Amino acid sequence: MDNLFINELGKHPDLFIATIVVVVFSICMHEMSHTWMARKCGDSTAWDNGYMTMNPLKLMGIPSIILLFVVGIAWGAVPVNPARLQPQWRRGLVSFAGPAANMLLAVFFAGVLALYTVVCDFAPAAKSVEESVNLLLQLGFRLNVMLAIFNMIPVPPLDGWDVFATFFPPLNRVNPEIRSGAMLLLFALVFMTSASFYVLQLPSIVATAVVCKLLGVAPYWDAMLHGR
Repeated sequence: MDNLFINELGKHPDLFIATIVVVVFSICMHEMSHTWMARKCGDSTAWDNGYMTMNPLKLMGIPSIILLFVVGIAWGAVPVNPARLQPQWRRGLVSFAGPAANMLLAVFFAGVLALYTVVCDFAPAAKSVEESVNLLLQLGFRLNVMLAIFNMIPVPPLDGWDVFATFFPPLNRVNPEIRSGAMLLLFALVFMTSASFYVLQLPSIVATAVVCKLLGVAPYWDAMLHGR
């Protein structure tokens, strides 16, 4: 129980709150991108049912939000009618829209972080909240890199499955039971074993460290290690 994400609320409340804000915002943007692209590709199901919103209750649901607070895991979903997304490449495009949104958000957060470092050099008043802003922006970059990579894993029902199925159509004929089993196995490997979870995080950790090095700012985990 000591490893539960909610324990961070007592140890590092700023990290806990920043993570919640970034994850909710990023997942909502991810799902809205699916909604927008689906409408552009001929399926307005999600759009017509009010999924073009930043309301996490609509896009994530209560179980996802509760798990986010307790264990740090969350997801979102919007309804898509595959029959209205023909030919197959449109379905792949709709699926790719979500991870693409996370990649763009990562670039956005990195850009704002770069701009903020410049502002701090010329506006001493900005330094009063420098640690908190750096934490939020670095988390925004890191978590969106992680979300983009995770969602592109070619395992159903992740977005990567439909993206890869665009190039390898036989994947669409995989038995539904095998699809469900593959997803359960993936979550078991990733979220129930620390080694697999670290492997998933490693690219985002490295990317964040590189960005921080280029911008001359300390990675937020340095502050965590020094007892904040």
